[in-house]
Amino acid sequence: MNKHLEVWTISELIIKARSIVYPDFQREPTIWDRRSKQRLVDSIARQYDISSLYFYKNDDIEIECIDGRQRINAIMSFVGRNTADTDNKFPFAIMNEMFKEEANRYAILNGMTYSEIENDDAELSKRFVDAFNNYSINVVMLSDSTRGEEFNLQFARLNLGVIINSGEKLHAMVGDMRDACFDEDGLTNHGLINAVNIPTRRYAKEQVVAQILCQLLWYQETGNYTRTRYKDLAEAFLNNIKFGAQQRDVVNKLKFILKELDRILNTTSIVKNRAITISIVLFAYSMYYQNTVNTNEIGQFLDYFIAELEKYIRNISKDTDRDSLFEEYHKNITQASVEKSAVTRRDEIMKEKYLEWAQHREK
Repeated sequence: MNKHLEVWTISELIIKARSIVYPDFQREPTIWDRRSKQRLVDSIARQYDISSLYFYKNDDIEIECIDGRQRINAIMSFVGRNTADTDNKFPFAIMNEMFKEEANRYAILNGMTYSEIENDDAELSKRFVDAFNNYSINVVMLSDSTRGEEFNLQFARLNLGVIINSGEKLHAMVGDMRDACFDEDGLTNHGLINAVNIPTRRYAKEQVVAQILCQLLWYQETGNYTRTRYKDLAEAFLNNIKFGAQQRDVVNKLKFILKELDRILNTTSIVKNRAITISIVLFAYSMYYQNTVNTNEIGQFLDYFIAELEKYIRNISKDTDRDSLFEEYHKNITQASVEKSAVTRRDEIMKEKYLEWAQHREK
């Protein structure tokens, strides 16, 4: 891979922004909250250095953003050129998390939008706009890569020292397992996963799907569940870059279960916890494919189980007789929930509760 360095002013960046392409592995465009965006603008106003932008010029002469999407998004939103951002035209704010300032030269502009500053005839406002637009940003332009995956690796390496979450790291990987979890027509947009109240930002749902699929593939191979921390999921993605017939079969079966769960469940209010969601899916999958329990019966039990679990959690602080199995289940949700022992015990408890429920129903 070759690289050369360029320097763009913010005015040049604004002009070029419309032609910048963002590859799939990039994070969502609006991860930063308002304070993070205002902190960047404050740094520019102070003429502090900000991190370089990384681009790749591909064979079609397109400029692909490898790193810097959040910075570009913040700048474009501040100047009011980012209608895709709900925080477009956010106001300027003086920020200092290190020490108390006696004075700041732009104090009078605090709380004003870029448009208000730009249309203000005061000399200070003119100086602010001129300094902002002429601020220089270092740009690293990459070219001549022999493999597309190099940019996924480049992105991950650039973000080693910043807060990038597990879902975003997994999103930057490649292969069939990654695609099954992150593609638009993948498992995340299927059935129950669409219905549950897990946040959609920063690939939270996709990571839940990755944990479920990792468990099922591991169970198929070993007959046991496993741990699903980030490094375990990353290893599973690497080991499943190319799916065989067995892995594709698991994905298709999982799609059916997710669709059925969405159809049969009436009570999903509590299903916003990732560990509970994972356990519900693993339970339904094993009961249907291994124990040949029909999905309607699975749904009836899960409605009962979810309602009782919700009742238990609601009354957890009260001095009432506690169901020992629900108490243990709750413990394995709140403590080390992705560990093998916790996943296994939750599954065992659900199956014990199912037997109790089935026996009581027969009576």
